[in-house]
Amino acid sequence: MKIKIKSYGRAIILNKAGEVERIIPINNLITTVGREWIIDLMSNSTSLFIDEMEFGDDNTAPTLTDTGVTSLLITKSTTTSSDLPNFRIEVRASLDAGDIVGSTIKEIAILLDNGDCFNHAIFADFSKTAVIVIFEWRIEVITT
Repeated sequence: MKIKIKSYGRAIILNKAGEVERIIPINNLITTVGREWIIDLMSNSTSLFIDEMEFGDDNTAPTLTDTGVTSLLITKSTTTSSDLPNFRIEVRASLDAGDIVGSTIKEIAILLDNGDCFNHAIFADFSKTAVIVIFEWRIEVITT
């Protein structure tokens, strides 16, 4: 059996009225640890779960051995929903209006509850203002 892991995300920037102002697509690299976690999850041999997102301000290209963002600004807890029989996971975290105002966000990483890095991405940066930003991620495993 071969597996293909699809993982993609987006940042949804809301204006002060709570309306969508901008959506930034985010492509990412799933780390070696992340790939191993997916295989363990498929075989029911892990108790680990997705726990946090890290946000940073560095644009160094991600690598398979990354342990998180390169330059940490803030860490936020995630909410996760899953459809494990179909191997789909959705992850979400938000930056509140008062979080890291004035910082330029350039990178994101998703962490497991033991602190290991599932994935790491850099993207078209934006300056965080006093608005809410929602980060959504979808992970799908396709078997052939």
